[in-house]
Amino acid sequence: MCHNLRKIILLLICLMILATLIPFLFSKANADSLSWLEEELDNNEPFIVATEQRLNKNREDITLADLETVTMLSPEGASFIPENISDFTNLKNLTVILGTVSEVPDSVGQLKKLEVLNLSSNNLHEFPKVVFQLPAINSLQLENNSIQEIPDNITQLSSSLTSLNIRDNKLISLPSEIFKINWASNYWPPLDLKPLAVIMSGNQITTDIPAGYLDDFNNGGNMLEHYDYRQGQDQLVYNGEPITVPYKTDFNQLTPDKSQLGLASGKALFDTHEFMYVDDGSSILSGGVAKTPGEGFIIIKSTLSTNSNTFAKVRVPIIVEQPPIGGNITVNYKGSNGENIAPADTLTGLLDAKYTSKPKKISGYTLTKTPANANGLYTLEAQTVNYVYTKNRNSKRSAILEVQYVDSNNKVISTPSTLTGTVGNAYNVKPKSIPGYQLEATPTNTNGTFGETPEKVIFVYKKTSNLETTVTPPTQNELKNKAENITENRAITAGKLPNTGDNNPVKPIATGLLIFTSALIVWRKTSK
Repeated sequence: MCHNLRKIILLLICLMILATLIPFLFSKANADSLSWLEEELDNNEPFIVATEQRLNKNREDITLADLETVTMLSPEGASFIPENISDFTNLKNLTVILGTVSEVPDSVGQLKKLEVLNLSSNNLHEFPKVVFQLPAINSLQLENNSIQEIPDNITQLSSSLTSLNIRDNKLISLPSEIFKINWASNYWPPLDLKPLAVIMSGNQITTDIPAGYLDDFNNGGNMLEHYDYRQGQDQLVYNGEPITVPYKTDFNQLTPDKSQLGLASGKALFDTHEFMYVDDGSSILSGGVAKTPGEGFIIIKSTLSTNSNTFAKVRVPIIVEQPPIGGNITVNYKGSNGENIAPADTLTGLLDAKYTSKPKKISGYTLTKTPANANGLYTLEAQTVNYVYTKNRNSKRSAILEVQYVDSNNKVISTPSTLTGTVGNAYNVKPKSIPGYQLEATPTNTNGTFGETPEKVIFVYKKTSNLETTVTPPTQNELKNKAENITENRAITAGKLPNTGDNNPVKPIATGLLIFTSALIVWRKTSK
């Protein structure tokens, strides 16, 4: 039993070893069976097939000498370009299309006779700079890739290049120098130069391209200012809500939210786009700053486009919020020594609104200094305006000030006080403490100067509780003192003659005697 089990285990081990070795052996055998061409071209089947078709030979029969005779090669569906592409020393046209090629090896630069390089419909994300090593290149076809930028030094190819196809990439700009120099093409009178034939439709180009450079069929789908009307351009659109900003927001310091922007065609904006706010002066902004509350508009445009390019900009609604309250303006009226000679005034208003202060006419004083900030704008900080007066020397007229103490019903609750002074002199009145009452309102004229006419300062109180009056009976000493005072008063009165109006019988008797005597004298004279 054990002997059989050992045999089974040994057999399984042998099978496992065999299973491991067989793929390796077959692989080695397969490698050993590769042709020279397959090894030379990195087993790149699309390039091998294209070479067979061009030479009309089987791969096993093709040699290096054969490759040197090829002038045109057109592989399709390749995922890469073999490093030994330089073996095709006389190649004039290399067309590698409909593949997934993502980079071009430096060895392509050794193809010094190459005139046409077509890499359309691949996966290129960068411009193939190896072309700068190709002195004979006259046609560069890069259609339908994901190239985002054409380098400025493409002008180095001007001595040989006649056409550039960059249709359907992810370009938002082209170097302006392309359209200013002569290329290896025929002279074009409208431009007064030899232009490069550029096929650029299907991108999102916003930079300025001269109108004469654009034909009827190679520029559509961009956002170009100058275009042929048969080549419709796309339009920048805004998909968001009105932009609400605080008062005094400076749009020049802000960057638009690209997530709210799009294209009229429905295509997604390329990530490389950059936008800016522009105040065209037609709305509520001032130099891009939100200085006027309310509703208005602002322009969002590509940073690469001209201001006159209507396709690369859009008008966006904005709402500017009301400004906050500014700091208070305190207006003081001071004497020459800095003392307050009249109650201060307080001005309030919105931030950046205008304020205007005026001096007061103060009796006995003459205004001698008006401050520079008598008029101005409300700021976030509080401000002080000081008018300065000088006391008139000839002002010696007296003035009266009555101080009253009343309750909330305007009923007098304490004896008024009277202050006298000289017109123009300062006064300062303070409330007094009144039992059972609490000060409720202090008038604004407790400090000031005596005026030409009598003035009143009225303090208003409110009752705090009902006070009960307690009558205390007089003591014996108080009664005695009172009686003595009464006796003394009567004694003093008795020693005096009665005043007019006093109830005294002497006066009527004397009057009667005088009348009687006068009548008797008259009667005697009459009887004689």
